[in-house]
Amino acid sequence: MASLNVLHLLVQLKQILSIKDRVSTSEMAKVWSLTQRTARTRLNILLEANYLKRNTKSKNDPNATYSLN
Repeated sequence: MASLNVLHLLVQLKQILSIKDRVSTSEMAKVWSLTQRTARTRLNILLEANYLKRNTKSKNDPNATYSLN
């Protein structure tokens, strides 16, 4: 069941990234109708699965964006 959720998240994210090069946590929170914290958790799941790349200037950069890996 968890892999199905990851696939669904990835499909939605790919649709957005077909229009834009990068997305932020707040943008994806709006798309997914979630809080920013929950969206960040889900983006991190995709990041750990090596589907995404985090674009940032530092480890704790609040302006980090995500793009396809």
